[in-house]
Amino acid sequence: SRDQIYSGRANMNFGKYLNSFTEYKAFDRSDGFKGSKQEVGINWSKGLQNLQIKLDFLQTKTEFEKTNYNRPGIKYNRQIGKKINFQTYLELEKNERRSSLSDSLLPSSFYFDVYGANLKYESKAAWIQKLEFRRRTDHTSEGKQFQKFSISDEITFISSIPKSKTGQWDGQLSVRNFHYSNP
Repeated sequence: SRDQIYSGRANMNFGKYLNSFTEYKAFDRSDGFKGSKQEVGINWSKGLQNLQIKLDFLQTKTEFEKTNYNRPGIKYNRQIGKKINFQTYLELEKNERRSSLSDSLLPSSFYFDVYGANLKYESKAAWIQKLEFRRRTDHTSEGKQFQKFSISDEITFISSIPKSKTGQWDGQLSVRNFHYSNP
């Protein structure tokens, strides 16, 4: 049996604020399992701000199944003063697994998106506190397409004392509102 694996990566800088990378991998196994994966990322940082964009794609194919996996995301950070950080983000993960015979989505397929924002306060001497809101929407496979399944909204408060005489102390309180879109 003979397996073939190919890969390449490039990192590029564009001035002092912007850099990016791209990575490509491909494989061809003797048992008929073939696939390719590509990742692309862009990072911009200037002063107290940072923006990250990442795209991740994977495709595979066998005699009975083909998959398309996508995971893009974007994240923005902004430092406010010396102790406060604001962050907002969007992530999506879509895993389409299809039967090669019928082109229908298999039950193991999934798709969700998450967006959120948080504020973090960090005192070097005492503690770290973070307040975060996030919304997640899940989809389920329905024939040849995805159907919205559920939505959850979550608010989380995190408090941490990283160094004290008695060790590290962490606490978290989350409240989630969850409902189904498809009864």
